Parts: sequence; structure tokens; C-alpha cells
Amino acid sequence: MTIGRRPGPPAGFQGSTQPSRFHVADSAATSSDLDLHAVSLSIGGRDLLVEAHLQLFQGMRYGLFGRNGTGKSLLLKSIAYRWLPGVPSDCSIFYVDQLESEEHLDATVIDLVLSADFATATTLSRIDALAAALEANDVGALRAIKRETMLERIGDAEQVVSKTTGERGYRARGKLVALQSDLSKFDLIDGDSSLVDEMQALLVALQSQVEDRSVYRVKAEKALASLGFDRSTFDRKLRQLSGGWRIRVALAMAVYIEPQILLLDEPTNHLDISGILWLKRYIARLTDMTIVIVSHDRNFLDGIDYVLHLQNCKLTLYAGDYETFVETREEQRLHRATQRSALDKKRSKMQASIQAERTRASRSGDDKHLKQAASRHKKLSERLGVETNQLGHRFKLNRDRVGWHHSRRGDVEEEFHEQALVWRLPEPSALRSPGPIIDVGNVSFAYAPSLPPTLTNVTLAVDQGARIAIIGRNGQGKSTLMNLMATISYFEQHFVDVARGVHDTCLEYVKRRFPSLSKQDAYAALGAFHLADQAQQPVRALSGGQTVRLAFSCLALEHPHAVFLDEPVNHLDLDAIDALIECLQEYTGAVVVISHDIFFIKSLQCSAIYDVRGAGLHPVKSIDNVYKP
Repeated sequence: MTIGRRPGPPAGFQGSTQPSRFHVADSAATSSDLDLHAVSLSIGGRDLLVEAHLQLFQGMRYGLFGRNGTGKSLLLKSIAYRWLPGVPSDCSIFYVDQLESEEHLDATVIDLVLSADFATATTLSRIDALAAALEANDVGALRAIKRETMLERIGDAEQVVSKTTGERGYRARGKLVALQSDLSKFDLIDGDSSLVDEMQALLVALQSQVEDRSVYRVKAEKALASLGFDRSTFDRKLRQLSGGWRIRVALAMAVYIEPQILLLDEPTNHLDISGILWLKRYIARLTDMTIVIVSHDRNFLDGIDYVLHLQNCKLTLYAGDYETFVETREEQRLHRATQRSALDKKRSKMQASIQAERTRASRSGDDKHLKQAASRHKKLSERLGVETNQLGHRFKLNRDRVGWHHSRRGDVEEEFHEQALVWRLPEPSALRSPGPIIDVGNVSFAYAPSLPPTLTNVTLAVDQGARIAIIGRNGQGKSTLMNLMATISYFEQHFVDVARGVHDTCLEYVKRRFPSLSKQDAYAALGAFHLADQAQQPVRALSGGQTVRLAFSCLALEHPHAVFLDEPVNHLDLDAIDALIECLQEYTGAVVVISHDIFFIKSLQCSAIYDVRGAGLHPVKSIDNVYKP
């Protein structure tokens, strides 16, 4: 991706919506609502969404849920970057990315904010290129700029053609053909005496579209200042900032362009608890924006208005927050089960009645019994069905199934059930000594003699079967302490980033880590964490959640007496987090975990919680007493 340019879709991407005969740019939007029908997404031939309805209402908060790999991030990017046809061109949308690419990390804070306005950044970049080419009288560069401009116009015309029909479509196709013809003629001509004059006119036209650069810089600086940045940080590179300040840069980019729709993709990753609570409060103040959030943090998702559930290539809208969504799904499941039970009983009773009438007819030779049996059989096949709708009201064909099966009631619709995630860590062997597995006493640590100590006189005992949570602000030394203790089995929070450079397949990676392991056992280890289908897939091609599962596959093969986990829920979906919680609850070894997920820490029922601050380790009675919303 080039900073300041809207990125294009990945290889193998296909996206479509139900076309309108009017081009979306032909009329001004009457509201900031987004309403896309028949949304379909696929990548590499694999369907992620099929004929889904996506509707976002102005000013509402949405939580987008779905398992890892279902296409949540791709859907958000498809909306923000206009990969999907039908997204209004005059609707301002911003996607808050993780800003983890090398190009992002090497950019300055102020340049990243300025790059958020793709249109203005592109125009300014073209002005610079044109001015330089004209000053140097570089005909080759001028021709390249003109050709790029012509290709952009052709691309825009192709978009209009794909979205219009009838007389409008006819005119749009004529315009496209004319533009393509102009490009062909331009490519056949080596020289053009009017090129310089034409490019000078283009430069003047582009300059008239933008304001003085200082205006944009002042606006970007105000956006950064509103999020707590001081002037000394404006020209620092992103890689010099902590995770908490990086998300503030991304939010400053959003403040800079003032979008109508804000899309947040795992914004709490790499934030500490105080940062998460700050972000939650900040987003709550953005009352005029429509916000869609993908997050694994249940506490962070408090206060959303709707849930968008992505499952089995479908997108289902539920009113309420995440807890309401879970309750509604359970109520619907029980409702369907009750309907199914009642319908099965009624069907069995009617089938028995039909058989009895047929038996009477065969014994007596009375056609009345045969007619009665035929009548009941018709009722069984056509009229027997659900008697209440999802709201519990009496089922009416003309209301609940308009246009469908006018003479038939529907059967109970069975919900698609995803395979339950079950993770297991092997039971550790018994130890001869009943004492602590690790006992750290009065440990101090500094990264260099000239630097102040990161940890001073830290004491911590990890007993067999203990559950210990370590919390604290970013940069206080939590991971340093974990590294010092973790001589057993350690999951490091940046394993996902490191894995992006691994060219091995998952199977090769496991075999390289454990050379004595048979191929069959390596497959079994991957399958235990639901990675059997990815065994021959390169590690670098895995999603974040799949990479975490690969790490746990290797962790389980070590048969540890204790596991040390540094931010293990980052990149996991909510179902996977539940599987991890259950796995750790059943594991009899010791667990030491660094996490900023309050729900996760509470679910582990920790025997001890420590706050790392001021180079020391401080016991905490309750996670609720540390940070309050």
C-alpha cells in the first residue's frame, strides 16, 4: 500500500452488490445511512458473504462479530476503500487500521494524518510531480502523468457503466468508448506539441482544487493535539511510539477527515487497560458518527446499539449489545427446539391416524376411510408446519411468508451451527516437590548499565496450579518480567508479527520445532487446535487467530508444568477466547498471564493479580479496583 493512496483489493478478491439503475454519484445523499443489498464477497474463490443485506443507520454503534477467517476485516476494508460497488461516493468513511506495515512505521506522525484524506493527498502528490516535470521539461514524465490521468478517468467511467442501465447506461458506455479511444491514440503518438501547455493547464486546475498546504498542516496538528500529542511528537516516526499512541495516531487520522462512518478493526490490540478505557470514553463522545467495531474485548463493546453477526456467509442484524445478542440467540434456539418438538409430536400423531384409517379401510372396504386418510395425508404434507413466528405471534401465511408457498406452512428452520471449539493442554506429570515451580526473589533488571532499572527487588513465587495475572500500563516491564521467568513454556504477544516472516508450512514449522515428532503426531497437534485444514498452508499466510492457535499447538507439545502467556487473546475471536478460557480452567498446571482483557482475567479466577508499576510488583485485591471506566 502507498501512503496517501486508497489501496486496491487483494489478489483474488470479488465483491458485488445489487446494482441500481442510477449511479450513486448522480444524486446527493439524503443521509449518512448505508444500505447495500445482495452483498457478496469472496477471496481466492472462497465465499465469505453471499447475498447479504448490510444496513448502517446514522449515529448508531455496531459490533461486527464472527470467527477468525470469516471476512470481518475484508468487509470493513471493502466498504472503506470502495471495493464494493454501491457505496456512495459522497459518504465519508474511514477505516482505522493497525498501522503495522513498514511503510506506516517509517512515516512521521504528521504525514500519516495528512495521508488520511486520500483525494487531497493524491492531488498534492500529482501537483508536485507535475511541477517537477514541467520545470525539468521532462516529456517522458509528463506523458506518464497524462497517461495515468487518462487511466483514472477510464476506471471511473467503467465504474459508472457497471452501475447504470437504460439511457444513462447507454450514454455512460459511449463516454467510456471515447476515453478508451483517446488512450489508444495517445499511445500511438510519440510526440505532442501541445502536451506541455495541456499539463500546465492541468497543474493550474489541480492547484485550484486544493488550499495552501499550511491549511492542511494546521488542521492535522489540531487533530493530533485533540488526542494529546504535543508538537515535539509531530515529526517522530510511528515506530518510535507505543501501541497506545499508535492507535491515537489512527484516531487523529479519523478526526482529520471527520468521517460519517468510522470502522474500527481490533482497536484495543496492544493497548493497556487504561488505554482501552480511554478509547472507550473517547468513542462514546463521537455521537454524530456511525461506528462499526470489530473487537475481542467484551467490556470494550458495552454500549453498542446493534450486533452484526457474520456466520455461514450470512450477515444477521440483532438489536442490543453483545450480552443481549447471546441471550437472543439462546432464546431463538429454545424457541426452535420447542417448535420442533411440538411439530414432531403432531406429525407422529397424524401419521398414526392416517395409518389407522388405512387399516380400517382395508378391513371394511369402506372408501370413506381411504378418503379420510388421503385428506389427512394432504394436511400433513401441506398444512402442517410452524404455528408461531419468531416473535411468538400466531403464524400467518400472508404476513410471515409473503410470496412464498401460499398453500404451505414452513418447517422449523434449523440454524447453522459452527463446530464447537475445544482446546486442551496435556496434563503435566506429577512433581516430587510440592514447592513453587518458580521462585523469583529480589530480582532487579536493567537493559544497560547506563539505563534506569526496569525492575527493582521483584519477588514472585509461582506455585503448582497457580493462576496469576500481571497487569499494568504499557512500558512498565510486564513482558520483561515474563521473559525472566519463562524458562518453561512462553507465548509471546508478538509471535503473530514474527510469524509473518516464516516461509514454512504449518506442518514444517511444527516438525522443525520438534524434530523427533512423527508426521502423524504433528498433524494431530495441529488438529487439536483446529488447524488440520491449514497444515500445508504457509505460516505467513495464516490469519492472526490461526497464528495464535499454531503457537498453542507447539505449546501443548512441550507438556509444560506451567504456561506463561503474554496477551494471548489478541487476534482471537470471541469463540476462540471462550475455548482458551475453558482450556486454562481445566489445565492443572500453573498459568501466568499478561492481559488487558478484564473479562478474560475475571474468567480465570486468578489466585493473585499483580500490577507492574514504578519498577515494582504490587499485589492487587481485585481487577475492578485498578481501573474504573
